[in-house]
Amino acid sequence: MRLFIYDGCIKGFLDKDERENNSRIRNFVLNLIEDAVEILTAIKRTGMTINASKCNFGVSKVEIVGFICSEEGKYPTENKIQKILSWPKPNNLKELRGFLGLTSFYRVWIQNYSDIADPLYKLLRKDKSYEWDKNQNLAFEKLKKKVTEAPVLKAPTYTENSERLILTVDASPVGAGGVLHQENENGERMTCRFESYCFKERERRYSQIKRELFAMMKTLKKMRMYLYGVKFLLETDCRPLIGLINKPDLPKDVSFRWICYIFQFDFDLSHISGSDNLVADALARIQEPLFHTHISTLFGKFAIDLVLMHAGVGKKKYLIVARDDLSGCVEAKALSNNDADSVWKFIFEDILCRFGVVGKLVADRGELTANMIKNIYEKYGLKIAFTTSYHPQSNGMVERGHGPLVASLSKYCVENSYFWTQKLRLALWADRITAKRITGEAPYKLIYG
Repeated sequence: MRLFIYDGCIKGFLDKDERENNSRIRNFVLNLIEDAVEILTAIKRTGMTINASKCNFGVSKVEIVGFICSEEGKYPTENKIQKILSWPKPNNLKELRGFLGLTSFYRVWIQNYSDIADPLYKLLRKDKSYEWDKNQNLAFEKLKKKVTEAPVLKAPTYTENSERLILTVDASPVGAGGVLHQENENGERMTCRFESYCFKERERRYSQIKRELFAMMKTLKKMRMYLYGVKFLLETDCRPLIGLINKPDLPKDVSFRWICYIFQFDFDLSHISGSDNLVADALARIQEPLFHTHISTLFGKFAIDLVLMHAGVGKKKYLIVARDDLSGCVEAKALSNNDADSVWKFIFEDILCRFGVVGKLVADRGELTANMIKNIYEKYGLKIAFTTSYHPQSNGMVERGHGPLVASLSKYCVENSYFWTQKLRLALWADRITAKRITGEAPYKLIYG
């Protein structure tokens, strides 16, 4: 049994024994039943429990950590593909990083990733302004299409009768990459994995043969978990590189260290013509940015938080703040208590009664009780999500706004902070008409025009 974070899989045998036993059950089915019984017995013996409704037995394919795995190989799930296809055009760097983060997660299925995504990654450079033109739009749509055309990747086998593994590597001016194949019994090459790496600025200034050597080292490093301990065929379309590896004479050069790393593997080196090396050509390994949730409608998501203030008029010492995730529009109210009833009163009167039922409300785990959340959802259909404990960054939209809002109150009450509750409306007005860096517009303008 193999465990993948929260998913577990009992694998069947690669070679199915179709013969029937005395019980008229085929042997490979009986073997699978025996393995399942053994594992379930071990689970019972340790006192663990599993949810039977989440278990599937004797299936030809199964979803494991976001991928569909079958005897043919693995490929992306349909819902993840649809998520990429429905992704709107990025309007800023944050949205672009989110899209590239999602597509680069599936880069092992995408050939020529660097050539396709290079116009998009150019927008991430600090010396470039965000200007979306036809080149970026073409790359954006092509990446979407490539994900839908993802091939089935076959898991390599390492039995005594397994055919040889073949690693083909190449380098382009912008990146390096390779593809791992394994031959089947008919001599056909079955794709196991694509891997790629995007050159940094200084690496792009290497000579061609140095780039080829660096690409080989990087690709082997990415594929090492599949290649350690087995002999494989290593292919390159750079003939001078073969001579450099076979007779290295660079004791003081960084290239010698790369060659030393390459020699850790057991391989036969072979030359392949450039016309036959189309798959590995110009793949680029891109770092994976974080994936962000994108809100495309006003009031689709509100984030709320409490700020402890100085005791003011009416012994009010708490400031509850709510911000719309898209526009940044702020609502706030001074409270005497930070209990659940006071928080819910603010949500109902200042958010629901003004803007209607919003898409989702994000809060920390301190104010709202479980019963109250259940009643809110049943009565109003309002979804409430909680942030990670002791991690205020997970509610960054509202947390970032505390500083300017409290600073504005301090300036209005520079003589006596006791009257901050009376100046709250002025501070909210100033916040709403101030342009936000992420949108370039004031929240008031985005809402009312």
